[in-house]
Amino acid sequence: MPLTQAGYLPSRLVAEAFARYPHWYPIGKGPRSEADLFQLANLHEIARHYKLLTKRHRTVKLSAAGRTHLTDPELRQNTAVLAWLGADRAQHQTAEAAVCALWPGPLPHDELEHAVHHVLAASLRHADGTPITHDDTRRLLWPWLHTGQEMGYLHRERGSGQPTALTGTGRPAALALLRRLAQAPQHPQSI
Repeated sequence: MPLTQAGYLPSRLVAEAFARYPHWYPIGKGPRSEADLFQLANLHEIARHYKLLTKRHRTVKLSAAGRTHLTDPELRQNTAVLAWLGADRAQHQTAEAAVCALWPGPLPHDELEHAVHHVLAASLRHADGTPITHDDTRRLLWPWLHTGQEMGYLHRERGSGQPTALTGTGRPAALALLRRLAQAPQHPQSI
């Protein structure tokens, strides 16, 4: 598939994604580019990060790893859980705290954020030693929430008082996420 001059996915694919997932862009006539659909941009980034795509000049195609993922549901699930988990220790702690807070049942967004902040504030510091703020927690929680929602692991309603819940596929993914964290080496982290 040819990429745009700026390296984005073509507008035809953006239009197809919007037609399939209209809630990704609920305002206006529709997105014009990948930059208008952060969910598609996020999925594109995940595919590049896990080398599911190869890029040559301005063309992108499915890599050998991408073709393997198409035929192996367990491998696809593992990669999706890794993407949901995040890349660094602060994101890992955010994911762990959020899963544990949501495990008993749905929580209003502001309560989820407060529960996650309580855990993160006890273990994370800025490089200068100052404690993290609620804004830091929001910044760490946002990609986890959105990635989880787009992968079908979370059900969320917009608004601070609205509930967030693990879905039927989100509960096994959450267990896989916790299992992955339990097996990972532990290192202190600053943000």
